[in-house]
Amino acid sequence: MPRSAFTRQSLIREIQQRVHELSPSALAEFEKTSGHTSYMVVGDEYDVTMLGPWNGRVRVAKVADDSFTLITLDGHPEAGHITFTVEDHVNQPDAFVVSIESWARSRDKTVQVAYDTMSVGRQVQAEVWVTFLQRVAELTGCADAPKVDIDSEDLTT
Repeated sequence: MPRSAFTRQSLIREIQQRVHELSPSALAEFEKTSGHTSYMVVGDEYDVTMLGPWNGRVRVAKVADDSFTLITLDGHPEAGHITFTVEDHVNQPDAFVVSIESWARSRDKTVQVAYDTMSVGRQVQAEVWVTFLQRVAELTGCADAPKVDIDSEDLTT
């Protein structure tokens, strides 16, 4: 994504402040339920309302100059964490690489069947994060659709 007027630090702060706007509300809506309204700090919590029976709560576990991490709380359909990172692009000095890395497992067998066997949860989750990254690209003034790579690993087998 082009740098435009952003630094790594200012772009990650913008993402933190706009996580609710960048996420497609029809699929996953973030509502901050505790913490400061203007910025993100460790301990802030969000209710996440997702398409289907996937609602849950997350807590900010880490905030750094170029990243932040959310962890799932009891009742969330997954158990794990997700990290958002902004890095300098290695080959394009005028661009960033924005990453969303999730490490999670289904909270129970029912969620696992819906997520893995029927692929419903996996498809919704992929669409949420692709749309999120497209909106981040728009925020930076990127005219082209960002390149999005999705890699999944099943560590249960």
